[in-house]
Amino acid sequence: MEHIVIDNTTLVSGFNFNLVHDEIEKEDSDEFRKKKIVQFYTTPEILTEAENNFQSSRIITVALAQDQLMVQSPSAQSLTVIKKTATKSGDRGALSNPDLSILGLAYELKNLYPNDRIILYSDDYSVQNTAAFLEIETKSLQKEGIKTKIVWQVYCPQCFRKFSSNKLGKECDFCGGILKRKKKRKR
Repeated sequence: MEHIVIDNTTLVSGFNFNLVHDEIEKEDSDEFRKKKIVQFYTTPEILTEAENNFQSSRIITVALAQDQLMVQSPSAQSLTVIKKTATKSGDRGALSNPDLSILGLAYELKNLYPNDRIILYSDDYSVQNTAAFLEIETKSLQKEGIKTKIVWQVYCPQCFRKFSSNKLGKECDFCGGILKRKKKRKR
């Protein structure tokens, strides 16, 4: 069975449930020669985010009306794992609550169905990077997607002090500069 978790970034890009279903069947057709069962998921936070975009809203409305999409929230335990992993990767400050929820749901499904294929569709590089640290397969529609995992370092571009990843975009406590991130150097 295939479990497809959908982020709003792919909905904005024109995600098509039927085309993705056909693509998955085509990928596996030589191997299995039978119809694959595909289940699509998203979270309530993604639905709320999708309401603000006409394209996303329309796709969601049709998918829900046709019972193609399950809406499910991840557990608090899954979210805790996601936050810890995103802090390690340096992506924590770049991830919104909807991003955390979609990662949490993909992580939860991976643990619930260890023998099934879980794919997280997202065009967001921080979501893809955190998913890579969790060994969750990702696909994107508009962008090429990440090639390797990156560990980010949040720093102040004015005084060059380093900060925890959840401080990204905030003001430096020492000089007031806006905190950015860069690829962490390997030692």
